[in-house]
Amino acid sequence: MGLRSTGRKAVGIDIERIRELSKKTVSDICGPDLLEKLEEFHRREWTSADNREDIESILPIMLFTQKEAVLKAAGVGLAEGLDKVHIQEIGFNREIEATFKGHSYSVISAFNREFVVSVAVAEDMESGNVQISDSQADQPASLLQESLCKEEKQQENGFSYALTHRIHFRGFLDKSCLQRAVSRLDQEQEILRTVFDENCTAILISEGDPLFSEIDCSVLEQDEADQHIEELYRQFASYSYTSADPRFYRLQLIQLPEGEHLLFIHFHHLIMDCVSSFDYSSILLDKYSTMVRKEPATTSGLPAQYHTFAERQRSQLTPKRQHKAHDYWTSRLAGLPAAPPANSACEQPGIAHSKLVIEVSQLNALEGYCRSSGITAC
Repeated sequence: MGLRSTGRKAVGIDIERIRELSKKTVSDICGPDLLEKLEEFHRREWTSADNREDIESILPIMLFTQKEAVLKAAGVGLAEGLDKVHIQEIGFNREIEATFKGHSYSVISAFNREFVVSVAVAEDMESGNVQISDSQADQPASLLQESLCKEEKQQENGFSYALTHRIHFRGFLDKSCLQRAVSRLDQEQEILRTVFDENCTAILISEGDPLFSEIDCSVLEQDEADQHIEELYRQFASYSYTSADPRFYRLQLIQLPEGEHLLFIHFHHLIMDCVSSFDYSSILLDKYSTMVRKEPATTSGLPAQYHTFAERQRSQLTPKRQHKAHDYWTSRLAGLPAAPPANSACEQPGIAHSKLVIEVSQLNALEGYCRSSGITAC
């Protein structure tokens, strides 16, 4: 059964016959995160031996129908990948939440001795017929991005010039809504899905989600928790990105004693500076609050994207400036394994017409301080 429409919302329905599944098939359907939730569900909900084997055979098929129902509601086929559908929790005979490419869906499942049926309903108008683009494409980078990327290539730790933002949640936190807000914001802002390869080419990723990990420190005493959290922060803040990372930012949610939570957001300076990180946090909290209140998503279209600024900036480069930048970076990167792109268009760092002279030792000390403090030296 395929796509249906109820007024302004898309609906997907999927029915599967109950059958035996191999462990590998179950793992492929669930993925590592959902498989762990499934095992936890078994331990928590089905401790008796009466029908546990039956339930264990049914639940993976139920999850398969839930994911396929979401894909049908989105107007795409299985070829787009079940792993891109994120089921927030295990449950049947009640409404649960799922996300696909930044859009949210309500899903409900039921089963009898022979069949499992799942229905997915899009939570906003734009969730139906999700537009699928190439998984990645070259993206125009600004002069600052290309310059910083080349500077990072010369560092021992690679892409390590980053900052870490903290958000402290007091009181109840709906983790499902928070993860959906993160995913929605990721899909709306292309700069968040921009990564850089070894040649400093900016690449826009259209699939997947940023890394969102969780750590439970709620069972620790307050003093022990504070000490452990600071160590977690140091480890998290020291992360270095590579061209293989799905995003150049990552999130970590820590559950604190007394029901509080702390969210770490680690951004590389190639996609985010300090001021912009506050903007990100503000927008994220707005989206989270909207989802908690179950208000309809806005449909005013996507905001202005970073690449429009980069394209305009590059369009104003004169051939003389491009030639000067190419000569500078060819000399600066001489001896490194990878040569700079032939059309490099980055100016030597500094302000035009400035007569200020900084000694090399002072410059190195300043840059070292900026890196250790997670701030931009511009």
